[in-house]
Amino acid sequence: MNKLVFFLLSLFIIQGCTLSISKPDLKANITKTDVITIPKPVFSNKDKSTVLLTTNYNNDKRKLIVLTENTNDALVLTGVTTSYINLFTLTYTKDGIKLQTKLPESMLPPVNQVLLDIMLCKSENLVNELNENYIVKDSTDKRIITDKKGKIIYNISFKSIKNKRLPVEIDNLEFSYKIYLKYL
Repeated sequence: MNKLVFFLLSLFIIQGCTLSISKPDLKANITKTDVITIPKPVFSNKDKSTVLLTTNYNNDKRKLIVLTENTNDALVLTGVTTSYINLFTLTYTKDGIKLQTKLPESMLPPVNQVLLDIMLCKSENLVNELNENYIVKDSTDKRIITDKKGKIIYNISFKSIKNKRLPVEIDNLEFSYKIYLKYL
């Protein structure tokens, strides 16, 4: 109980403090040894959604609500607690990544890595975005990204929700984590 009170008190204290970080570096690890450029934020349609993300890493489950909005050339993610307390806003454009956070960056997952996961789901022309070391196999309900030897790195599952093809599970086999997406 004391930990919960401390956590809530900390959230209220940091609610007034905002840190803004600019990251011109658009690189992230697709494997433990290979770094790639994060796919560009180019979308044919504007879209907004509210998603409950549940992550599972080393049997540790965490939940976060993420509000996403993409325009033709930008992606904006706002992370909030399950009580809708704003934690961060991440904006990705051709100029780079801008992060506004109410938490120390060390408390957040690696921003570029999260952005890579999202862009691997949302990019419409991923085949042209990845380098020649990776193969994208896309079908209605799956997107599988492998290396040239056929080793699966990402297995992304999709469902049709309100006539849109939306990701519902991201399975990163290289780093052994899963992200489940539930649209609210």
